[in-house]
Amino acid sequence: MRRFYRVCFILGLTFGLAGFAHAQTDPAQADFDGNGTVEFPDFLQFVALFGKTSADPDFDSRMDFDGNGTIDFPDFLQFVSVFGQSSGITPAAPTPTLAVESNMSIAISWTAIANATGYNVERRMQGLPDFTTVAENVTGTSYTDTGLVPGTDYDYRIVVISAAGPSEPGSVAMAMTTPSGMASGMPEILTGSITSDRLLTSDKYYLLSGAVFIQDGATLTIEPGTQIFGEGATNGTLIVAQGGKVIANGRADRPIVFTSDALDNEKDRGQWGGLIINGRAPVNTGAIAQGEGDTGTYGGSDSTDNSGVLRYVRVEFAGIEFSPDNELNGIAFQGVGSGTTVEYVQVHYNQDDGIEFFGGTVNAKYLYCTGIRDDSFDWTDGWTGKGQFWVAQQRGDDADNGFESDNEGDNNEALPRSNPTIYNVTLVGDPNGPESDTGLLLREGTAATLRNFIVIGFNKGGLDIDTGSSIQLANSGELSVQNTIFYNNKVDGTPGNFEVDNDGEEGTPDSFDEASWARMPAFNNAEVNPMLMAPYSTSTPDFTPESNSPAVDGTVPVASPPDDGFFTSVNFIGGVDPLRNWLAGWTTNERPAGQ
Repeated sequence: MRRFYRVCFILGLTFGLAGFAHAQTDPAQADFDGNGTVEFPDFLQFVALFGKTSADPDFDSRMDFDGNGTIDFPDFLQFVSVFGQSSGITPAAPTPTLAVESNMSIAISWTAIANATGYNVERRMQGLPDFTTVAENVTGTSYTDTGLVPGTDYDYRIVVISAAGPSEPGSVAMAMTTPSGMASGMPEILTGSITSDRLLTSDKYYLLSGAVFIQDGATLTIEPGTQIFGEGATNGTLIVAQGGKVIANGRADRPIVFTSDALDNEKDRGQWGGLIINGRAPVNTGAIAQGEGDTGTYGGSDSTDNSGVLRYVRVEFAGIEFSPDNELNGIAFQGVGSGTTVEYVQVHYNQDDGIEFFGGTVNAKYLYCTGIRDDSFDWTDGWTGKGQFWVAQQRGDDADNGFESDNEGDNNEALPRSNPTIYNVTLVGDPNGPESDTGLLLREGTAATLRNFIVIGFNKGGLDIDTGSSIQLANSGELSVQNTIFYNNKVDGTPGNFEVDNDGEEGTPDSFDEASWARMPAFNNAEVNPMLMAPYSTSTPDFTPESNSPAVDGTVPVASPPDDGFFTSVNFIGGVDPLRNWLAGWTTNERPAGQ
């Protein structure tokens, strides 16, 4: 049977084809499906692809033009002789078919395409902006992708490789790996003390049974993509003792996840303990302090103490009552030193505080707290570290403050005084919920340098400075909040960004006017809409500012952080870069049972 290469164009137009400029197209512009036919629906598209028309005296001798609007090429060689070379029209890429094989692997298959010499398989963890090639020049029509994160959505697409080059990527298919859960097999049990170096690999999952201590001299290394479950029945908790180390060095596409042992549809706050790290950096409660609920000793004189690495780590549904009246924080940094690396960490739906610093000097970048029942971020007992790029989003069903910031409750003048330096933070309350109290509660002798904040949606004000010691520090400049946007906060049910009744937290007059203080022109604070994309969404939140937001257009001056090797110089207010959403891909928005 004769194969035809048809070029359809408007009837009656006379043109020549010899010497036409060749222009490569993509599958959307021409239907090349491997059956030997190239079809152009109209003459304008034909010209757009192959160049302008030109006179060709040999037109009729080369082709069968019968006036029916079709140019027929009896074989591919004649087609090439007219256009000077192969058309370069790449085959359309197929849509893959996905089959979940396990909690860590997905099988991808697709239909064969004529003239293909191979196929590339591209993958994207859902939420990340870009695809990456996970297999190149596959000669068959199937591939199994392994080493994935359990319970995670992945997008796949195929690129066809042919003599004309790679095609445009095909349509996207999505599948979710099987959640690990306790029903998917027997976990490896972690219990008691880890006294020598140990590696947790991502091809297994692990159960924390009771309090598990990484003892002095031991290092627990956790591979990217590993899941660790806290056993609710035994208050499963991971505790790094003084001198121990945890190396949890995940990746954006393979975060390390600590979560509840409940089934996915039954998870909720307070179902296991959490993560506690004890270091040897200074605290102001004595040379050595005792952690809540017998979680170990901490404190000392080594400000550069190193307790390991937390990078791309999630801690979910933790905060169980470890002992009477002692609910655990999602992550407690207790006397942790600046040699410890903390970045890209999320605490999600914790029963007590999300992240709390008990003294120490540890620094932290890219922190994210969501759905925390108590305070999203908390510090006390002389924390003097640094922070940048933090975000908190509260749920109004049960939440306290964005920041709860103290020095020492019994002795507000204890030294070293809590005095962190923090730049670029976004704190989002829930204006529609009965809870979600104060954005910034600064009290009990804390000093601090806070710059480039966005504080929105809280129901007891965006800023409250309490107790005489912190008020004195605010008046002297040792406690300062500048270059910050306050918006859509309420006080006593009416719009208001600042404490207005001059009452201390316990009802004692504090004789301090937060509004007048925060509105001092030299502080460069503003009460304007920061125009964030979707800050209150709990399913698809987006904390990036719009392009004309006062957080990016110069309306609110941006403070430059110290040039000390830790901070990043930026040109925006808030915790998320408008051009780089660092939260994408590795964080979770999973809702607890009943919500």
